[in-house]
Amino acid sequence: MKRKMSWETIIILIIVAVSIPLLIWYGFIDSVRALLRIKLFYVAISFIVFLSFTTLRVLPWSVALRNLHIKMGWIHKVLMTYYFWGISSFLSVFGQAFSLREMERFKKNARFFSGSILLSTSLVGTLALSIIMLVSAIIISKYIDYAVIFVLVFYVLSSLLGFNFTFKWLINYLKHRNGNVSKGLLNYIQTLSKFRGIFSQRYILLMLLAFLPALLLEGSLIYFILVAENQSISFIAVMFIFSFSDLVGLITLSPSGIGSMDAVLILLLLAEGVPGAVTISTDLLFRLFQFFLPALQGYLSIPFIRRYRAG
Repeated sequence: MKRKMSWETIIILIIVAVSIPLLIWYGFIDSVRALLRIKLFYVAISFIVFLSFTTLRVLPWSVALRNLHIKMGWIHKVLMTYYFWGISSFLSVFGQAFSLREMERFKKNARFFSGSILLSTSLVGTLALSIIMLVSAIIISKYIDYAVIFVLVFYVLSSLLGFNFTFKWLINYLKHRNGNVSKGLLNYIQTLSKFRGIFSQRYILLMLLAFLPALLLEGSLIYFILVAENQSISFIAVMFIFSFSDLVGLITLSPSGIGSMDAVLILLLLAEGVPGAVTISTDLLFRLFQFFLPALQGYLSIPFIRRYRAG
């Protein structure tokens, strides 16, 4: 019996097919040499930006907790923010779900809120990224149609979960389905519907505004790294490249968009006239601050979080 190749496998194969020639053509050694020639002052700025954007993620996290009436001190909020997004760097959505188990330390039966937190941060965070892409696309007058589609899709997905009829339709549909998976999903949806207020228009707007500072700083990492490598490029163009490549990475569902985001980032930087070796070294440095250090940050926060016990 022949097995059909999944679309995720096809995307990964395409990414590999694009990435390997880039590495061979421009040379990994040349990329390392480009790293050795960077200005350390801007590397220091990039490290400060890394600390800032990972800490500012506490803002959307606070909006979600406030709506769900979960009380948590600011130090614990920051630590949970490091853990939530840091662990997801390696494990994607599964890492976020795993980290949300620690919510039991702050509120009993908090696992019932996990779905609301996971969906709201994922959907609204992606919507915020789409808006950054749209605004930057309008300014540089490129790819505006694609940006509008991204914004509309994620706005509709976020908004639908705020309406009662969405959950009624899902519950009625699952009630007529057999199997343990359908029953488990039915219980999950029924619990999730009780906290659909987190998807109201008011909270979508609040969380959207809360996400923007962290995302803008995260994208600016690429700009400062390019400046450190003596490259002149528009900040707005960099924000478009960051938001578009990040969205592609999110769609492919790989942890932190590994592979897909990198390939798109490199190709878009090449299109802007950045030398090949520099595009690869930029991607490597960006991944250090955006992927590896946040993951380490999340791991180191675990012992401090586990000292806390829910009252």
